[in-house]
Amino acid sequence: GDFTLDFLVVDSSGVVQHEESVDGRSNAKSITFDHTLSGNDFPSGDVTFVFQAKNDKGVHTRATKQYVLEQQMVAAGIAFEGHPEDQPKYKLGDELVVTMQAGTLKDLHTVSGLSQEHARDRKFVMDLQTPQGTTFHTVYGNAVDSSDPSAPATYTFTTSIPTTVDFIGTSTVSFRFVSTQNTFVKLLPFDSASSELYDDASAIRIA
Repeated sequence: GDFTLDFLVVDSSGVVQHEESVDGRSNAKSITFDHTLSGNDFPSGDVTFVFQAKNDKGVHTRATKQYVLEQQMVAAGIAFEGHPEDQPKYKLGDELVVTMQAGTLKDLHTVSGLSQEHARDRKFVMDLQTPQGTTFHTVYGNAVDSSDPSAPATYTFTTSIPTTVDFIGTSTVSFRFVSTQNTFVKLLPFDSASSELYDDASAIRIA
């Protein structure tokens, strides 16, 4: 037929991980696509197979098939700018700058970082929580540019400690991935030095 059939594999952040096309004008047989998910750059969540037929006027037919890819996402290399201590100390109104590397846990001790190439296409948030687990502040992260294409996707979260006395004491910092469907995946904190998951979320002291 006078059409081109596209096959796309789209991850939960909207990144096209694979794309191929078949020219219907030169293909008289039935069309089959065979694809195996590979690589380390898939966040947890929906993986969508997109099939679309198009001609010189554009796409006229489109169908999708969704699958769910479940894997543990982690925040590695968590660092508090200007506060190298184990439990950083802040005052109400202080600036809080935190960086982390987003990845997936392939086994109990091996992290595969998400790619630098697609870092800006993905959304992560940092939550500040009370000891009781109530989230009192959320901030979106910004991708950190790197000249090393093999470096893991790194994000910086910048905010100010809310000036409310209710939050004085020990609070925790945690991270979530936000998919294009606006669903959330919690990132477990990972200690790169010991290659172990943390027992608890990263703690800060607010005085």
